[in-house]
Amino acid sequence: MVDPAERRAELVSVLLRLVAEHGLEGATIRALADAAGVSIGAVQHHFRTKDELLLSAFRQTGADLTERAERIGRRALTARAAIRGILLELLPLDERREAELRVGLAFAARAMTVPALGEVLASDLGELRAGLAEGFAAAKVADPVAAATAAMALADGLATQLLFAGADAPTADEAIAAVDRHLDTALVGRRRRRA
Repeated sequence: MVDPAERRAELVSVLLRLVAEHGLEGATIRALADAAGVSIGAVQHHFRTKDELLLSAFRQTGADLTERAERIGRRALTARAAIRGILLELLPLDERREAELRVGLAFAARAMTVPALGEVLASDLGELRAGLAEGFAAAKVADPVAAATAAMALADGLATQLLFAGADAPTADEAIAAVDRHLDTALVGRRRRRA
């Protein structure tokens, strides 16, 4: 017999793949059931509504990013390296991160009209900003929250360009260099204020 928690996790994983490939419009209960090799009733046994399923999937994407950010922070030798690693995790620099960005954007669009998703998104963004602010505080930046906000805005803008700008998009190397230049400026500014 399949463990209910394992089945729910499997369904969420399949749903995230569908959203990455086809957007939320293509992630129907029927498509999910077909892709997971189960009946529609089996999906509805674990998730009563599509919104409940989407909320679980949205929470999972946030939990996955938080886990990776914490791992990056633990392994980094400096605050700058931790901040840089987290910012690069937000950019579509490989297939996994591109799929996650597509999922995140689809959920963010839905969050504008589904309050439960909006609350999760607001919480996730707050946690990300707080984590980055901790890194900037460890690096002795004068206003770590402002630095975290600016870093998030840079990552959002670069991610959008990498995903949608086509031939005019920066290359992955150019996007990474932009993150590095931003961090150099933020941290040089810190050193000047302390001098």
